[in-house]
Amino acid sequence: MRQFVCALVVTITLGSAVPALAAKASPPPSKPELEAARKLLERYVPRAANQPGFWAAMANAALLEGQPAIGQAAMERTALVFGGGDLQDLGKAVARTWLGAARELMGDPVSRDSRASFILLYIETAVRYDPDLARQEANLVTEAPKKLAAAEDSPRSGVPTEGDLKVVMDREVHELERSIEKAKATRTEGDIRILATAFETYAVNKNKYPAGTPDEMEKLLSPTYVRVMPRVDAWGTPYRIEVSSDRQNYRITSAGADRTFEKRGPLGCPEDKGTAVELSDPRRDLVFYNGGFVQSVR
Repeated sequence: MRQFVCALVVTITLGSAVPALAAKASPPPSKPELEAARKLLERYVPRAANQPGFWAAMANAALLEGQPAIGQAAMERTALVFGGGDLQDLGKAVARTWLGAARELMGDPVSRDSRASFILLYIETAVRYDPDLARQEANLVTEAPKKLAAAEDSPRSGVPTEGDLKVVMDREVHELERSIEKAKATRTEGDIRILATAFETYAVNKNKYPAGTPDEMEKLLSPTYVRVMPRVDAWGTPYRIEVSSDRQNYRITSAGADRTFEKRGPLGCPEDKGTAVELSDPRRDLVFYNGGFVQSVR
């Protein structure tokens, strides 16, 4: 494991034989920058936090904030607490962290312009750890440099300070909270699909969808069409289930993380029949209409 940590440092500090993706990529963290980052983590981050997932989250937050030295130091901690895991798997995990940060920054127009040089550095670093990514993520790896060709160089982050670490840790808390909310959204979408499948199977046999109060619908569906009918989303809010008077259309809605239903037209409104919308904010409603999501969280 210590050998992997050393390799981690050498790869980032000295580079590799892999050709650079673009001349505008930010230089890798220098030795003084890395040493300062390691000291900051040693001094301010409790050892009780020595879990690979914690350090991977911190590395991601640091990269998103344009602090590759802190990100690199955090990934070194990931290696140290990885235990007896497969080093190849660890290398791929490191690569995914760097490439994931590049992808997220590319998806935000403001970050894409302000962190252009860092994005290119992150892509180069990811490909060094896992050359297969150049093929698996060809669109990002080859297109990002082209899209960023006209962008200005990002300012060097320099030797990280206590203030930089605080910004990173605040970002990490935000990212962890967002991950939790997105996990809840994914679970809610799964429950809605289970409920919708029960609706569709019922309709195949009855030529109409179940209707009535939640209690009445549960009696119609359970246990024949679903063992236990999902009635509340992952945030504890009851689903809003609407069925048309002729029982040929239905809509299932979750209020999302803010637990407040948005204003929406009546069942079958243009929003229901239009192009499906994917949102990044888990506070928004999840809406399922007649067999598919028309509003979801990605």
